[in-house]
Amino acid sequence: MKIAFCPTETFSADTPFMQLPIDDIKQPVLQAWQSGGCIVSAPPGSGKTTKLPLWLLEQSDQTIYLLIPKRLAVMLAAKQLAANLGESVGQRVGYRLRHEARVGESTRLIVTTYGSFIRMVLNDTSLLESSTVILDEFHERSVDQDFCYALINEYAEVLDDSVRRVVMSATFNSRKIEEQTGLPRVESDGFSHPLSVSYQKASKDWVSDAAQVARQLHAESDNHVLVFLPGLREIRALGSRLASDIPTLILHGQLDKTPDIQSLERAEPTLILATNIAESSLTLPRVSTVLDCGYERCVNTDATTGINQLRTRKISKASATQRAGRAARLGPGKAYRLWSEAEHERLIDHQPPEIEQADLSEHYLLALRWGSPPAELPWPDKPGQHRLTAAQNKLLQWRAIDENNRLTEHGTAMLNTGLSPWIAHLLVCCANHAVAEAGLYLAAHLSLNKPVDYDPVHTSTAHAFSSAVKKEAEKLAARLGYRLGSNFSPLSETALVSALPDRLIFWQNDKGQLFNGTQCSSRQSLKPGSWMIFLEGIQQGSTIVLNEWISVSEAAVLQATAPQTMTEFVTTGQQPYFRKIQKIGDIKISEQRCTPDSAEKTSAWLKHIANQGEKALQWPEQATQLKQRWLFAREHDSSWPAWPDEQQLSAIAEPYLGSLSTLNKLNIYEAMLQTLSYEQQQSLAHCCPESWQAPSGRTVAVHYDFSNGNISAQCKLQEAFGLRELPTICGQSLSLELTAPNGRPVAKVTDLKHFWDTVYPQVRKELRGRYAKHPWPEDPLNFQATTKTNRQIRVHQ
Repeated sequence: MKIAFCPTETFSADTPFMQLPIDDIKQPVLQAWQSGGCIVSAPPGSGKTTKLPLWLLEQSDQTIYLLIPKRLAVMLAAKQLAANLGESVGQRVGYRLRHEARVGESTRLIVTTYGSFIRMVLNDTSLLESSTVILDEFHERSVDQDFCYALINEYAEVLDDSVRRVVMSATFNSRKIEEQTGLPRVESDGFSHPLSVSYQKASKDWVSDAAQVARQLHAESDNHVLVFLPGLREIRALGSRLASDIPTLILHGQLDKTPDIQSLERAEPTLILATNIAESSLTLPRVSTVLDCGYERCVNTDATTGINQLRTRKISKASATQRAGRAARLGPGKAYRLWSEAEHERLIDHQPPEIEQADLSEHYLLALRWGSPPAELPWPDKPGQHRLTAAQNKLLQWRAIDENNRLTEHGTAMLNTGLSPWIAHLLVCCANHAVAEAGLYLAAHLSLNKPVDYDPVHTSTAHAFSSAVKKEAEKLAARLGYRLGSNFSPLSETALVSALPDRLIFWQNDKGQLFNGTQCSSRQSLKPGSWMIFLEGIQQGSTIVLNEWISVSEAAVLQATAPQTMTEFVTTGQQPYFRKIQKIGDIKISEQRCTPDSAEKTSAWLKHIANQGEKALQWPEQATQLKQRWLFAREHDSSWPAWPDEQQLSAIAEPYLGSLSTLNKLNIYEAMLQTLSYEQQQSLAHCCPESWQAPSGRTVAVHYDFSNGNISAQCKLQEAFGLRELPTICGQSLSLELTAPNGRPVAKVTDLKHFWDTVYPQVRKELRGRYAKHPWPEDPLNFQATTKTNRQIRVHQ
């Protein structure tokens, strides 16, 4: 059964067939470039990547750097740019990557990734002098892209304005970039060729739907079909559903070998199965049809643990536009979307920048190497303070920075490895423990994402390692000035635990606990009471699923770490009690009930309050109402102090705890009241009084309900006679809950005139017979409010 697509959108331009839209803005771009640069906004397929850098190459003898987010796209773009000049890569156009470079003496246009460029600039800042830096596909907003942007802008604004900047993208809001850089925007409108876009909602088994549609489109097309999938797992799943005679080509960043894109010029119609690596930067020959499944893979990183959470999410409208545009780069095209038009309207415009969900420890170090505190760099969007603080705390623990936020010798050595911070820290620690060679081989496995399928604690030879691991270890050794042999001393367990205590896991029963308290699970059966160093895994919700680890002994753990002993207050069960626990980080290794002394008891209570907040204490009505009055006062007057958080509440309670036998005896009302000055107490009493005097003369309690924005008081209906207007408290009218003489509520009044005119006559009719001893005047507004019965009123008259 075929899935029917109905075209609903058509894009076209009046541009001649052989001309790309980018050609129309050549002169404005060159003019702006002469004055320092520009922001180029042009649709997908307009020729930004493969044409604009060559315009600048014609104009300048200085080096031009073209920055592209993905490694595969770098190599393909360099090849295409060189081909456009009739040359091979390594002549005027070359590329530089972490482990590979093709440049020559005549190379002036260098294509590289943002990450590689950061390392190049930090090693030699003079590379930027009089150069041009093109930040391509800037809409992707990786942390490396944001960091490059911040460094180049700071260099241009503070050190040397000879550098020229060109920021390019097809789909991003450039207003903020324009304001920050002062660069003009040059925009190219329209697609170069007609493009039709069709929609069809997929079933839950969307991979099977995609395979069915891909087969159909391949059968109907004389050209190649580009299929967008979120990751390698889905690529393989879709590929397994295809007939063996359908040619396929896979585009994925983890491929060991760069695919021959140019061979597609002559190849028979092929299904190109790709991730979002094919969204941008490179043009695929003879692609006129795109099938978009609408998903992408993304990584969220826990700011504290640094553990990645791999997620599959729906793409943004911007990505959908980028992907569809691939079909019309070389001629009229068709894009098929496996979702409905209604679903499309619900897509977000742009994905949030990676900096909002990334571990910033590496870029924190890089910023200090550059010479600026990371919080002071001119980021396109400032990183969240909690992520910067988490990175700073981690680097302090690793001794990569000191208390004055300066890079240490250890931190410099970490940066020199070129590795992820935690692997770099491990390697430098191994060198300090005289097991550098074993550390180099382990670091090589980790940096290449190769399985650590050996025991590093006992292995002393590299003969069984793959050639890729050996080559990587040799490169790392060269950076650190080591000579690497095949035989070496195995890793010390103590060195391993000393380097990575934050990755320590203790296994109990069927689950484990990470150093910071995070729960861990494993698909393998593990021995209770065992210890391990976590290497690789995925965070799923609040649990880390372990994939790789190194087992270590309890003796090594106790030797390398300092267990803490503390007293804890426990409220689970019928009766609260104290227990003494021994911990390594947040891992509990032993516990037993105890009778604490006064200092231990106070300390345990303080921790309990800091963890549980208000739930740790008894809140009588008076104390509860104090909080409600406090919140109303805060809303009414912004200068009023905020209600304390858990840590502040713990500090407020501390002076009173030493003399208590049980925590429930803490008078939190008095403790909270004493945090206010005399003037503040008087102000609170005036603004949000605890009571109100009814017209009868009786004082009644005022009840505050901040969550519902309600302030009320309750009195008998006879006590409100003569009241024409509701009193105002804290800027709003008091609502009155009026009751019958027996205290049963009869009306909640927020409009007195309506009540006296409309509601009271009915209430009087219903209740005057039942409560004949009490006054029920026909004219309540001109009757004296009272708490007395009719007889008592006559006696007093």
